[in-house]
Amino acid sequence: MKRIVAMLTAAFMLLICLGVNAHSTAVEAENSEALLEFNSELTDMIKAYSELTVKDGGAYSTARIIVGSRAALDYAGSLAHVFGCGRHVIQYSSPEAAMAAAESYRNMDGVEYAVPDAPVSVEWTEPFGADRQAPHENSFKSWGFGESFVNAFAYNEWLLESVGSADELPEIIVAVIDTGLEYGHPFFEGRTVPGYDFGDNDSNTGGGYFHGTHVAGTVVDGTLPNVKVMGLKCTDDYGGGLTSVIVNCMQYAYQNGAAVANVSIGGYYPETYAAYNSVINQGSDAGTVYTIASGNDSMNVSYCYPACIERALTVAAHDQNNIMWSGSNFGNLVDITAPGVNITSAMPNGGYQAQTGTSMAAPHAAAACAMLKSGDPDMSANDVMDALKGAAVDHGINGGGTGCLSMTALIGGSSVTPGDVDSDGNVTVADALMSLRCAMGLITLEGNAFTAADVDGSGTVNVADALMILRIAMGLA
Repeated sequence: MKRIVAMLTAAFMLLICLGVNAHSTAVEAENSEALLEFNSELTDMIKAYSELTVKDGGAYSTARIIVGSRAALDYAGSLAHVFGCGRHVIQYSSPEAAMAAAESYRNMDGVEYAVPDAPVSVEWTEPFGADRQAPHENSFKSWGFGESFVNAFAYNEWLLESVGSADELPEIIVAVIDTGLEYGHPFFEGRTVPGYDFGDNDSNTGGGYFHGTHVAGTVVDGTLPNVKVMGLKCTDDYGGGLTSVIVNCMQYAYQNGAAVANVSIGGYYPETYAAYNSVINQGSDAGTVYTIASGNDSMNVSYCYPACIERALTVAAHDQNNIMWSGSNFGNLVDITAPGVNITSAMPNGGYQAQTGTSMAAPHAAAACAMLKSGDPDMSANDVMDALKGAAVDHGINGGGTGCLSMTALIGGSSVTPGDVDSDGNVTVADALMSLRCAMGLITLEGNAFTAADVDGSGTVNVADALMILRIAMGLA
């Protein structure tokens, strides 16, 4: 479904890219100022009525709703409200009153959506191991960027060769919408741009929770110095947040030049779909790629928001054996899997630690998006996502999108070895089996994987191709 949406919007996106620089207009600067003013009023209202929140009360537990509409609304029956950036956030006295109001607003002309201001949280992770050695030249904290996985070093070296120096690459901003990050960590030296704390309405994004620092560290780990991270703190110091604040961060990201926005946060309230869908569509139209963690509940991602939004790049997690992590959400709305098990990255107080979860997988994809944008900053969001999905290596993971994140097939001038379907540099029985599964309609191969499987060049992958690959693997051809 996501691929269909991307194809249908391609022509429209081309017109936008040709006619509009979405990240550099004075209008956006004004919108950003208005957004921060709106957020300040919003957080004041949230704090003033925090006692009305019902613990474990579901999507409407805050007794507050978000209404997408630029028209004036009748706030009768509410306790307070704020309006800005095309959104009304309205506080009621009880979850029941908020639910009834949302249902009423949905039937009004000029209303795009009316959804609860539902609670969200960062995707749970589990610690593993201890602090690791400091990074050194041509090495990565995360095993996931290694040659047999994302292959970030080979891609980045190829990109440097094409321009001569990292100084020739454009600045690419990756917004990390999360729990904040420790800007003073040595790992981030020279690799940040100013961020914002949407909870306290100031520029101090530091906090007591490690999650955002770890996620941002992975983005820095896999990219060249032209890529900068922008910390957008959207939660409290314990990883809890609200839909209204997340949406504000998503909007701020594309208004302030982020080519990529990573969101390793989610909730399970379908009522919030329309709000996330609206802002991701706006940001994608402006050229921002949203990489979203699929969630850590071993369930179908179609129930996780905003991970199930079609124009997001939804990322599940796999381990060092290219097997889906047991805790990862999965399903038809996953686009790709990325390394997410025992990923070492930065931690508060200058340390490093390994963590596990789809939160750790998503920033690998964000780093890959940033490097693609480094080579061609005019690529549309849809083009970036299609490129990564097309280059993914299919290891037969059910519910894992097009396969495991890899940049090998994206290196210019690289050749495809006939029969090397998994792009590991060798033609083996495993390649023959993948080709046979494709011939039987059990899996779909794309990009270089398809080319390698189509040994006879017929334009289709058939049993004859699989047999030929097997002969190559056995040294008979």
